Amino acid sequence: MLLIEDDKLDRMAIEAELASDMAPPVDLIVVDCFDAACQLLTERACDLVLADLHLADSSGLSTLERIHAAAPCLPVILLTGARDEEFAVEALRRGAQDILIKDRFAENRLSRTIRHAMERQDFIRELACSARALTESEARLKAVVHSTGDAMVIVNAEGRVSFANPAAALMFGCTETQFVGKHFGVPVVTGQSTEVDILLPNGRTGCAEMRVTEIDWEGSRALLACLRDVTEQRQMEQQLRRAQKMDAIGQLAGGIAHDFNNILTIINAQSELALDTLHQLDPLRQPLTTIHEAGIRAARLTRQLLTFSRGEVVSPEILDVNEVIGSAFDMLSRAVDESIELTFSPASGLGTVKADRAHIEQIVLNLTVNGRDAMPDGGKITIETAMIRLDESYTRSHVTLLPGEYVQIAVTDTGHGMDEKTRARIFEPFFTTKGPDKGTGLGLATVFGIVQRYGGSIEVYSELSVGTCFKIYLPRIAGKPESVPAKSEDRKWTGRETILLVEDNPEIRKLTGMVLRGGGYIVLEAGDGEEALEVVEKHRSSIHLLVTDAVMPRMGGRKLAELMQKRDPELSVLYVSGYAEDGIVRHGIVQKNAGFLQKPYSIKVFQHKVRELLDQ
Repeated sequence: MLLIEDDKLDRMAIEAELASDMAPPVDLIVVDCFDAACQLLTERACDLVLADLHLADSSGLSTLERIHAAAPCLPVILLTGARDEEFAVEALRRGAQDILIKDRFAENRLSRTIRHAMERQDFIRELACSARALTESEARLKAVVHSTGDAMVIVNAEGRVSFANPAAALMFGCTETQFVGKHFGVPVVTGQSTEVDILLPNGRTGCAEMRVTEIDWEGSRALLACLRDVTEQRQMEQQLRRAQKMDAIGQLAGGIAHDFNNILTIINAQSELALDTLHQLDPLRQPLTTIHEAGIRAARLTRQLLTFSRGEVVSPEILDVNEVIGSAFDMLSRAVDESIELTFSPASGLGTVKADRAHIEQIVLNLTVNGRDAMPDGGKITIETAMIRLDESYTRSHVTLLPGEYVQIAVTDTGHGMDEKTRARIFEPFFTTKGPDKGTGLGLATVFGIVQRYGGSIEVYSELSVGTCFKIYLPRIAGKPESVPAKSEDRKWTGRETILLVEDNPEIRKLTGMVLRGGGYIVLEAGDGEEALEVVEKHRSSIHLLVTDAVMPRMGGRKLAELMQKRDPELSVLYVSGYAEDGIVRHGIVQKNAGFLQKPYSIKVFQHKVRELLDQ
């Protein structure tokens, strides 16, 4: 406590009063002039000031004002020897804690006044701490509300917005000031989670999940709506559902193609053999030719189904995409008419991909034909390549991709474009917007299957009356392009070796055996792997080639080949299958002297493949 008193007797009376009646004892600092008090207040912290109104260097209310100027929050009790009520009221109005008459110290008035002043000061301090804590808490809460990515909107009983944080304003495409006072415009139901449309920063419509809670806002009932942007999540869910749907369709398509290929093998091979025996003028030649051509067209369809379902055998190699497209450009030019301008813009430093050359050609051809069909009155098709680095922010919303470098192939047309409903189905097999007999609906499904096979992705951007752009992303790899092998010369297809033919379809087995025997080979037949081993035990002599179906009951072709090659490591194997989604293709044809033929195959291709393996 600081006492400012220049009268010695008054100082002694005050000290005696405090010593006798104050507990705990007071640490009293005494000065006799205001200048000394000001100096002390800058050096030490005090809890209370007792100040005589009339000092040698300060007097009257100026003393109070000068103390407050030096220590604004310090409580001050003024001491005076005069009784002046008007003066006292004015002093209290200006912030004095109290005014004491000096001759009344003996009534314990001083001690009580000091205690009351300190109690009041403690209360003020607590109140200030609480206010500061509340202010800090409000500041933290405000920071959270304003920085969160979730939108927060308070809606009053009239349905108008009373408060909106920045995320809410951004979500609904306006500023906070513009939003407040408007009708919210979204149905709100407490206790339920609903999804509402929102406006994304790029101008497109998105989706938000909204939860509503009833609160008290400025003394009135209100609703707090918290909205979280789930646009990306819903897009990923849609992509996953689409991928699952396409996988299911692919499995179905692969199964159908497998069974159908067995039938086509018989139709195509028998018609081919029959045509070889007929004279050019034979009246049966024309209908047989029609049957054979129809079978070949059907085989192309099943091959496209297998491509879509990733069930065909491929020969991947390191490719320069620019070189592949450039080499195929003449073929692409013939696929469009003169009213369409076709251009190719290759990027430098593109890098390489690992894929089947025929697949890259098929991707570009199918997309070019698709663009051509979208421009019956002519237009422009642009093929471009680029090296693209996709980061996590992109791949997070594209479930089939990993971050990294990709080779992009973009095919853009200026055709009639597509709406959202059509765009969602374009990769489904047999879905087409073309008229009857104008297409099979397998072109884009084939592209989709190829891209998925190589761990890539395909994106479609389209606008009605503007055009469509397909963007293909294939993983970029390190390596130099492999040279294209020269075509081998035609070999003879006849021989005298012994061939073990294993096929569970009796009609195909009979037909294949007839073809092989017609070439001079010795043929042993079996209906499955176990029966084949029994035939081998009885035959005893050397077998030069195993021709086996990949998938058979009891024992499949791969297991049979492994057992037979343990006895004869030099044995050649020719696998045949109606589809490639089996152990042979999943693990790759890794054995020495092995080959694969996809059903249906032509008799000539089969004969030459047999001879090729035997010659190896």
